[in-house]
Amino acid sequence: MLPAFYGDPPTSFGIIHPHEGAGRSHCLVICQPLFGEAICAHWALRQIAQRASTQGYDVLRFDLSGTGNSMVDPASVSVTDWLADIECAIDHVRQHSGSEHVSIVGARLGFALAAMVSLRRDIEMLIGWDPLLDGHTLLKDRETDIEHHADGSFDCNGYTLSGQIAEELRGLKVRRLDSVRANAVTTSSHTWDHPPAQLGIDVIESGDVWTWSEPIYSLFYAHDSVRLVCEQLS
Repeated sequence: MLPAFYGDPPTSFGIIHPHEGAGRSHCLVICQPLFGEAICAHWALRQIAQRASTQGYDVLRFDLSGTGNSMVDPASVSVTDWLADIECAIDHVRQHSGSEHVSIVGARLGFALAAMVSLRRDIEMLIGWDPLLDGHTLLKDRETDIEHHADGSFDCNGYTLSGQIAEELRGLKVRRLDSVRANAVTTSSHTWDHPPAQLGIDVIESGDVWTWSEPIYSLFYAHDSVRLVCEQLS
């Protein structure tokens, strides 16, 4: 694994898992979910990265601005910043790999953000894990974790964010995917906030069971979801 700060200025943080063996001349970017969901999903996404590297991918796991090890104040970030983060991640892993071919795995809202980026960047495949297509669903699921302040800002799972980004999340809706190939691995409790068939998303159901609205630590052992995501990459 190759951890590094990158970008201009180098405020973004990510970990590259270099390909093993001959390689595929293909990169993979993993977009994590937001807030406490990223903590619960950490084990599974690391497993996906490690397995994908053995399948020949150069893989980048990274933190969105204002989250994880990013050197950006959470109170200053916007959805536009997160979209730029994904594009920066694409450029970073391409520079490391030397390959122009990139696919993306997006968990929860990470899928919606990646889908928006796919409208302006050349992405070969987009794979979702319990994907969200509307930002308001994330706020609804995290409602019990949110503490609102008089100035419109709010705290969620240790992050203090502006009221502006809450409004941006409520307005975030994915209704186009255009030419990108899109698959989604979903667990038993997953519900769609927009019909996936209308976007051409192929759905694969996992045998894993939990709900994202509560900190269920079976997420650390999401073996079936990990397997199914990696099968989409083979």
